[in-house]
Amino acid sequence: VWYTIDGFLDKNRDVLRIDLIEILHSSSSPFISSLFADDYETAKAAQGAARKRKAPTVASKFHGSLAELITAMSRCHPFFVRCIKPNASKAPMKFENQLVLDQLRYSGMLETIRIRRAGFPVRLKFEAFAKRYHCLLRGAPAAVEDARSLCDRLLDATGSEGYQIGRTKVFLR
Repeated sequence: VWYTIDGFLDKNRDVLRIDLIEILHSSSSPFISSLFADDYETAKAAQGAARKRKAPTVASKFHGSLAELITAMSRCHPFFVRCIKPNASKAPMKFENQLVLDQLRYSGMLETIRIRRAGFPVRLKFEAFAKRYHCLLRGAPAAVEDARSLCDRLLDATGSEGYQIGRTKVFLR
């Protein structure tokens, strides 16, 4: 879906009416009321003879909401689950190969798989690698040994090939 945003802010510079802000601020729903708390204070201040700030517009409300969303998203680490539809009719036990292949291709999944196959698909931090595979070493690892040196010893002792050691992770094929 493509949207044309040319002139979006120009079209939406109309001011929210003060009576509408008052009604929404006095809502019995705490959520709705909290959405318009700042606007209510601004609108009340603007009602006086001396206008210090303009009443909020739809565009300014949108801009503020977008800024809050971006701030909230930057605080978390979202991940997305891709759902692949097995058929266009959503019927059970029916699988359309071409439809599934197209969805995987358009979502970038096939390209991701190709890139991962060409490189090192398994990537573990030193601590996680050492914790998981320390049992492969004969004898107990030294208590003072750091995770990186333990990873080196593990990979050397097992005669593994197809790995690389980075600054913070072990990369395996």
